[in-house]
Amino acid sequence: MKRAVYRDFYTGKPYEVEYDPEALCVMCEQPVTEASVGGINICSWCDRGVNRDGTVWTGEQFLAITARMEEKWNQEHNR
Repeated sequence: MKRAVYRDFYTGKPYEVEYDPEALCVMCEQPVTEASVGGINICSWCDRGVNRDGTVWTGEQFLAITARMEEKWNQEHNR
């Protein structure tokens, strides 16, 4: 586990977040590698809508990713 320190948007006080850099991102299914604003389960690339090569997601990529996430959620919740 790793730790990241952030500052609270309203108070400016620091707080620590613990995350697993080997955990897979819920969107792209690649290792998170670092904590992001979106939380500990989303990589910083997906948090910004960017591929790992630096290109911005196309509309088709966004729809495919969100459809895969919805399907996975439905399977996990027997829907």
